Amino acid sequence: MRAFAEERDALALVAETAADVLVGFVIVHVDRGGAGRGYLVTLDVAEEWRRKGLAGRLVREAEARTLAAGARWMELHVFTGNEAAIRFYERLGYERVAMRRRFYGADGLDALVYRKEIASL
Repeated sequence: MRAFAEERDALALVAETAADVLVGFVIVHVDRGGAGRGYLVTLDVAEEWRRKGLAGRLVREAEARTLAAGARWMELHVFTGNEAAIRFYERLGYERVAMRRRFYGADGLDALVYRKEIASL
């Protein structure tokens, strides 16, 4: 994750407790070359912090900062078997636009492609 977060066009947000314990993060790569796209690389929330709204807050803040950086839409991939993530992103207004076969790693797992217009946020 560190390599993704340290890339030139990365936007990384971290959620911590008052005691500086990491409880969640999101990494977005912003295409600053005119394509107007932000790509949500990864989102993770510690187990004990799930279902409390933290993931939604992280994504909404990432969308706002991606928009401020010049992007007009966000895109992401979700494993076809991750029904909880699919429901989560659809609740946030992401729309399924495609499927990528054998997208994930050595196992060649399929991914759904989701996209959301953020220019109107």
